[in-house]
Amino acid sequence: MTALADVIALERRTLAQIRSLDVTLAWPTIILTFVLVGIYGAVVAASATGIIPLWLAMLVNAMVAYCAYTPLHEASHGNVGAKQHAWINQLVGIAGASLLLHNFTMHRTTHLAHHAHLNDPAHDADHWVAGQHWWSVLLRCATLVFAHYAMGLRQNGRRVIVIAIAENMIPLTALILVAWLAGWEVMLWTMVVPALIGATLLGLWFDYVVHMPHTESGRTNSTRIILFPRGVCQILSWAWMGQNYHLIHHLYPWLPYYRYAAATTAAQPLLAAQGACVVHLWGSDCSTFQQNQRIKS
Repeated sequence: MTALADVIALERRTLAQIRSLDVTLAWPTIILTFVLVGIYGAVVAASATGIIPLWLAMLVNAMVAYCAYTPLHEASHGNVGAKQHAWINQLVGIAGASLLLHNFTMHRTTHLAHHAHLNDPAHDADHWVAGQHWWSVLLRCATLVFAHYAMGLRQNGRRVIVIAIAENMIPLTALILVAWLAGWEVMLWTMVVPALIGATLLGLWFDYVVHMPHTESGRTNSTRIILFPRGVCQILSWAWMGQNYHLIHHLYPWLPYYRYAAATTAAQPLLAAQGACVVHLWGSDCSTFQQNQRIKS
């Protein structure tokens, strides 16, 4: 066989393995959504009644908002439930978006455009984070949601915009109710500021780091995989919600996030053959990958 035929055959074998990792109903994502909504509501209530201080409520709900993007992200790709469970997918997406004071429908369109036009500043809203200095990167990450709104309003028709506005009424109503019942300070520090912090962290870790230098457009070199050594450092991968395997997500966006690590193992020969960008942190033993760069502590 020719070299091209070998690569095609390898891609087919890899795809067959990864297809076996797909799910009909993503229970971990569904459970995560319910847990996050429960924690978020409990924290707002506890701060409103003086059980916990506002600063602690802010920190906890900032982490909740950060984690809430994963259900929103999974729902944007239809990864929560198959077609027969489309309503669950919709519910999870709206819940995740609401904790970030955002909407599901418009974000889905701008995120899918990110996949179709990766690193194209005219069509990829996430390219907004590509600043030149650390302070400009942070500022852009903090305002990334507005870049999504701007592109969504420009690229979507009236139907999507109307649905998005209706979905935005859910977090807006919650903000008004909390401000009315508990005071604007509780609303600000337990809902608005956490959403801002969570969105900034998401822009930094889910967009900036995994897509640097924001100039590539190839199938396997426009984003990367960042590997941690086995053991305690694997906690960093969990905290990253699996997005250190971001290249896997772009190659197989229909795959649930909690299957990325298994998919990376299955795809190792293909990724090595195609020269995928894999960063090994602290001397990882995953030596079967072609090492494009290495970072040592």
